[in-house]
Amino acid sequence: MGSENLESAFTAAWPVERWQDVTVVVGVSGGADSVALLRQMSALRAQTKDVTTIDNDFAPGNLVAVHVNHRLRGDASDGDEQFVVALCESLGVKCIVGQVDAQSLADDQGDGLEAACRSARYEFLLATAERLGARYVAVAHTADDQAETILHHVLRGTGLAGLGGMTAFRPMSDAVTLARPLLAVRRADVIAYLTSLGQTWRDDETNRQPQFTRNRIRQELIPQLSSDYNAEVVPALARLGRQAREAHAVVRAAAEQLLSQCTHVRADDTNGHVVEVDCPAIAAANRHVLRETFVAIFRQRSWPRQAMRFKDWDALAAMALGESPEANRTFPGEVAASRSANTLTLKRRSQR
Repeated sequence: MGSENLESAFTAAWPVERWQDVTVVVGVSGGADSVALLRQMSALRAQTKDVTTIDNDFAPGNLVAVHVNHRLRGDASDGDEQFVVALCESLGVKCIVGQVDAQSLADDQGDGLEAACRSARYEFLLATAERLGARYVAVAHTADDQAETILHHVLRGTGLAGLGGMTAFRPMSDAVTLARPLLAVRRADVIAYLTSLGQTWRDDETNRQPQFTRNRIRQELIPQLSSDYNAEVVPALARLGRQAREAHAVVRAAAEQLLSQCTHVRADDTNGHVVEVDCPAIAAANRHVLRETFVAIFRQRSWPRQAMRFKDWDALAAMALGESPEANRTFPGEVAASRSANTLTLKRRSQR
């Protein structure tokens, strides 16, 4: 895939007129995908703006690269940072670098190193975007990343939402949207594009370490599926993801409607909020929609959802439908559920 073809795929996903006049923060690790994203956006921006240097971080229409040094690989991590800074200088793109101690964060949070890195990276990207008044944060996930994500979710035991994988756009805050304009582009095409430009990139050896499930999916599972079962497994998974997202949108809309009809929120004497579910009003609801209604309640109240599994959502549905022998139960995130007569009451216990 040459530069013209990659540009065509990029602009089909994210037309230039949507972002050329607003500030965009671009996440750049130094790897092939993010370097290709920055090169493509820089080239498209140059076609629409007569800008060779950036003197004002807050000027509308800026393209600002952000690199997060996770400080996990010593000199190699510093080399990534130096590479990204030099690349941005050559392109006339403003570069902002953040440094985080990802290992310490992982130790504190207990969610694993991958999760800590991702959390720290996105927090810094969002904070930078909000400080600069950026409208978008652009990241370089490809179709191969999408396939890996969907398979990872399947192996962990996902529902319809997880089967959908990543979306091309999603809100990060009220003012900032995350954009993935390369989500339909194959990684091999990214490499071909960079090669056609004579552009180098950095390789992160941690992406090959087998202790990470995501790496084994990338290096072992997908190649085996491709060679032994379906050479087009990546596009097939991408199609499955699109169909799952479309189906989930229908379920979510039905859940939101049910939520508005069957729930009541009231304050309690501890300055918290109690959600009351009218059980007879949901008695005839589709069970899938009912589970998604509880997801919507947690989302609306900003209660933690990551530790909730299918069995937990289904247990809430069973309590609401009167199918559970339990009248009281505490769910992950310290959300207490209590069934009394025709009402299921949900309240998050205060966190110390």
